[in-house]
Amino acid sequence: MPQQVEAVDDADHAAAGTSGAAAPDHGSESDPPESDVESGPVEEPAVAIPMVREQLRRVAGGDLFSPQTVAIGPYHQRAGGPSCPFPWTEGEKRKAVRHVATLIGEADVARLKLLVAQMEPLVRECYTHPLHHTMDSPQVLSRMLLHDGCYVLTFFLDFALPPHSSNASTTTNAIAARDSTLVRDILYLVENQIPLFLLTRMLDHIRGSVAVLPGQNSAVECIAGPVRQLLHKQLYISQQQHNSSTSSTCSDLLHLVHSYFRRRGPPPQEEDDTAPVFGPDEQWTILDIGHDGGTLYIPFLRVGASTLTMLRNLMALEERLEDRPVTAYCVFLSQLACTAEDVDLLQRSEVLEHFLGSDDEAAGGLADLCNGVVLDIDNVRRNYLKPTWHHLDRRCRMPLHNFKGLFRDKYCRSVFYRLVFFVALVLFLCQVTQVTYAVLAYHRPPKQ
Repeated sequence: MPQQVEAVDDADHAAAGTSGAAAPDHGSESDPPESDVESGPVEEPAVAIPMVREQLRRVAGGDLFSPQTVAIGPYHQRAGGPSCPFPWTEGEKRKAVRHVATLIGEADVARLKLLVAQMEPLVRECYTHPLHHTMDSPQVLSRMLLHDGCYVLTFFLDFALPPHSSNASTTTNAIAARDSTLVRDILYLVENQIPLFLLTRMLDHIRGSVAVLPGQNSAVECIAGPVRQLLHKQLYISQQQHNSSTSSTCSDLLHLVHSYFRRRGPPPQEEDDTAPVFGPDEQWTILDIGHDGGTLYIPFLRVGASTLTMLRNLMALEERLEDRPVTAYCVFLSQLACTAEDVDLLQRSEVLEHFLGSDDEAAGGLADLCNGVVLDIDNVRRNYLKPTWHHLDRRCRMPLHNFKGLFRDKYCRSVFYRLVFFVALVLFLCQVTQVTYAVLAYHRPPKQ
């Protein structure tokens, strides 16, 4: 394991068959009169959706923070026309609005538009950095929020059409069949977000107009459920029910993802070091690293391009938070797997699996995770792995432990190696026995 460092560098996806060609594009409709909907002040919890600071963007690379297929929110969006960054997905967003129209009807869509327009000033305040000049108009921003909100809701949720509808159909789980790049852009990018309270208000309006998503308790849980299932499918969290009591306080979808990454605490002291710690009936996340004597317990991590993107954006999000568990995990991981040999060892130990080009590429991606990241490593509240970190550092500085580790890795890495070593040891002992008897016979000849 590398030596401990004392500081870190400063620093619209609706199905086309269900959208219906007869429904108009509601992004171009005129707003309904205010008397058609309820009026009054809209009060929501304070939310901040930041942009990544420029130093971190330069060091880490802007591609890790920029969408590749779909822009959500105003930071990476242009108001249509030739400057639209992703024209195909903009068309899909309009399909999503038409799909919602087939569910709730024209009048309710008009009321939904007015609801979004009423929330536009509050949503605008959530973005901490200046928006593109095309978003100066409240009508333009409201239209974008309507399209993005409908697109995200239809992306994550199954809106089954009413039985009497001619376009009624049964769809599979929405998020399970989605492209991984779309999941990356919608869920894992800190700058590619719209406020979660806007999504929940839109979903409440849709659910109040037509019976969809039966059996769910709240709009927040309707959104959090698919996100939790996705994180489990990608092996970031366990299948056991995680506490979602803080979901209602999350600012956006990435913040919702972050709420599930809580460490369970140190693993229980087991009398048998080989006893499983991350059992199928336990609740855990990839952050639950711990040690018991000479055994280091690390949850399995599957590394791909989206994994590095998610971790980078979660660290950028944590720069505005008091607790920084993901940052501490990434600092630890970047030192534990910073060479191709480290990655190979972790793969043989079934701790790590990657889908990158080579072990060198995986090691480079993990080692560069914390470039430009600021973390007070001596603050236990921010660096929850400090005790484990220091324990491993002390063990790695002891020559006896280093020799035992080198010997085990070189001669006992597999059953074949162990068998060969055992045979060689038996032959060596036989040879020593033969030499011993020969020496004894020479110095003590048999009596005549």
